[in-house]
Amino acid sequence: MNLEDMLKKAKSELLKKQPKRLNIWTAIIIMLILIDEWVKEGYILNPSEFTKPLSHEFLLISFCLNQIFRKKEVVENGNNG
Repeated sequence: MNLEDMLKKAKSELLKKQPKRLNIWTAIIIMLILIDEWVKEGYILNPSEFTKPLSHEFLLISFCLNQIFRKKEVVENGNNG
C-alpha cells in the first residue's frame, strides 16, 4: 500500500465519522447555550425571545432546526449518520 492509498483511506475514514462528530459538537453547543442562559438570565427559555436574532433562544432553535433538517436529508438520501 503506497502513501496515496493510505491518504485516501484516512480521508475516507474521517468523512465517515464527520456526521457523528458534528452531532456531538452541536449537542455540546446547545448544552453550553442553555447553561449560559441559566447562569446569566436565571431562566432557561423565554418564548418571547425566540424571534430575536442572536438571542440564546434564537440560536437554540436554529441549531435544533439544523439538526432536524440534516437528519431528514440523511434519511431521504439513504445514508447513515
